[in-house]
Amino acid sequence: MTHVKNVESYSRLVDICTGLGGKYNPGHQSLQVESLLNMLNGAKQALEEAKLAKTKFDREVNSRRQAYDKLPTLATSILRTLSDYGASVETMDDARYFVRQIRGHQSKDRSPLPNPAGGEAKAKRSLVQQSYAGRADHFSKLVLAVQAEPLYTASETVLKKAHLVRKVEELENLNAKVSVAKVAWSNARVVRDQVLYGKQNSLLALQRAVKNHVYAVFGYNSQEYALLKSIKFNKK
Repeated sequence: MTHVKNVESYSRLVDICTGLGGKYNPGHQSLQVESLLNMLNGAKQALEEAKLAKTKFDREVNSRRQAYDKLPTLATSILRTLSDYGASVETMDDARYFVRQIRGHQSKDRSPLPNPAGGEAKAKRSLVQQSYAGRADHFSKLVLAVQAEPLYTASETVLKKAHLVRKVEELENLNAKVSVAKVAWSNARVVRDQVLYGKQNSLLALQRAVKNHVYAVFGYNSQEYALLKSIKFNKK
């Protein structure tokens, strides 16, 4: 709320300067009422754009969370279906590992994974990755195991191979949307903070300059300066 309050304080400052009429007539163009109003409009726009970007980011995050919350149940159904159709022991072993990763269970100390190319076995499986990217990756590997299993011929739409491939694409797309929305929100915040708190021609700099001008022209004990000095502008 600090940003909103600062814009509101700056708006009051502009109103006071406008109310002074011809008595407020600074030589610097950036301190003139018209310029102050333009900055106010720009600040409001920057504030609104940052708010909209945050709303979009939150919406994308919520959509992703809702989709990923359903993933453990789907992964478990895939595992059971693999078992029902008589998948090999090796396929079931890897599928169980992927499901544990997706569900967020800590992997137990297990034997190293076999190396398809021969030679030394791969390192032991690491602990579960709880990031969205990690969970999507494990689900993708689970689906690859399903695709490679010829005995897997599920009839339920949500368990069919083609649907599972589309689910992988959906999860990756959700992650991408969150990433894009996060960047947009970050950029909007940078613009907002520059408009409000930048070193030159920002709301923070202008309100200080306006107060200094009124102080210099009317004096510290003047009614004009008394109206302005009570306005608070808190830097973030």
